[in-house]
Amino acid sequence: MDTILNTIARNLARILKRDGEELDLSCSFLQLGVNSVLGVDLVNLLAEELGIDLGVEAIFDYRGPRELAEYIAGRLKDAPPATLPNDSGGREMIGIIVEEIARMLKTDPEALDVSESFLRLGINSVLGVDLINRLNERLGLCLGVEAIFDYRSPTELAAHVQSQTTEPPVIERESPSQPRQRDIAIVGISARFAEAESVDAFWHILADGRCAVQPVEREGFARMTFAGGNRAGLLGSADLFDPLFFNISPKEAERMDPQQRLLLEECYKALEDSGDAPGSLVGQAVGVFVGARGMDYQELALTAEGIKPQTFLGNDMSILSGRVAYFLDLKGPVVTIDTACSSSLAALHLACESIRRGESVSALAAGVFV
Repeated sequence: MDTILNTIARNLARILKRDGEELDLSCSFLQLGVNSVLGVDLVNLLAEELGIDLGVEAIFDYRGPRELAEYIAGRLKDAPPATLPNDSGGREMIGIIVEEIARMLKTDPEALDVSESFLRLGINSVLGVDLINRLNERLGLCLGVEAIFDYRSPTELAAHVQSQTTEPPVIERESPSQPRQRDIAIVGISARFAEAESVDAFWHILADGRCAVQPVEREGFARMTFAGGNRAGLLGSADLFDPLFFNISPKEAERMDPQQRLLLEECYKALEDSGDAPGSLVGQAVGVFVGARGMDYQELALTAEGIKPQTFLGNDMSILSGRVAYFLDLKGPVVTIDTACSSSLAALHLACESIRRGESVSALAAGVFV
């Protein structure tokens, strides 16, 4: 336990660029100055040094260094020791995996310790996916890329691969109550960000290393003062919307939260990007899952003109997913989710699960925040 705590303290000092003796390990990570980005760095450093696959969520599940140390100590205590297979098939499988790793890392296979974790061997997520693809091609398997994360070392992966090549496949009949274990493809995508009207434009911002946060020059904002200065990430053409296209009256559109207008436009674009005409989905079991949360637009609208029927319809976040499904006449599950920062991720997860359970033949998964 003390050794693990010292390891955490040493790596904390490294990422915070502070003297390790100055750190109070009874404090929370937040009190120590560890934000979400530094937290991920810490988890990666610990995983590499301790040879344990920690999920990035560990930094959020445990309040401070001591709690995290107790968790890691329990994991290391319960972890079964890696053992080399005694049968010739198992040893041959390890040899194949080591050969492929050595080719990727351009190193001598004899220099690799098969009991070490992939992280310690220098296999990151990109190389891990490459390794799985190489094994599938060489052995004629259909391993999912998640295998590189589910099995800690070449030894553990070899045991799993060996079981895939020796056990006869079990064929099960699919029923509506039984999840369908199959790949789910992303067939269309659309998005709008500050200074980027499309996914391609956003990619160019990332590739060029440009900052989309700009001085606020919009009317009415210049006289306002913010803690970080008058700078913000602003959506272009946020005031442009064709209400009649979406069967919405101009009066209602004026009182709609921009998030509702933006979601309708981008969902329609995503369907166009998929190559399917939106009208072709009419009446089908297509789910709509939206991650969102309300902002202050309703409050501003009420202050400006009082209570109007359109103000309620245009500002209730629970109506977001229903608007999309109603306009496109989709008959699958319709859900709006608010789980704060993880809302869009939760929406994506629920969309995938709905398809696997057979509730939806396809789904729109979206997130919006303005």
